Amino acid sequence: MKRIYLIFIIFSLCLYSCDKKEEKKEVPDCGCESIYEEIISENNPIGGVLVFAKDKYTNYYPNTYRLVYKPTPKHRTIVYIICNESFISEDLKRQAQFLTTDEIRVPVYFSGYMSHAEAPKGISTGFPIYKEVTLTKIKSR
Repeated sequence: MKRIYLIFIIFSLCLYSCDKKEEKKEVPDCGCESIYEEIISENNPIGGVLVFAKDKYTNYYPNTYRLVYKPTPKHRTIVYIICNESFISEDLKRQAQFLTTDEIRVPVYFSGYMSHAEAPKGISTGFPIYKEVTLTKIKSR
């Protein structure tokens, strides 16, 4: 009798633990927490320009660092909003802060994980493509 009772308890515990619903964290469609759609390898970084966009120029992620990349003159510009700004070296930040222009630009090579950025409201197709990047490497050109 004890054996049947013990088997019943173990079986009940298994059913109870399997019945619990796991909380699934929803992955957003866009932004820094979304699934990466592209990877730029550290072995083959791309050249771009590190920009500090002041709020005077944009209400889309104001006062943030971003990377601007234009593959060819015929292609639209791609603006990568940087998810991990702390990854930018103090040296690159100092270079950017040293300049006194309204929009600060520092030529760099970079690599990382790209994801889709939420499109700014009211932006038409003639404007840049916005993406977000989690940097794995960035260095001045």
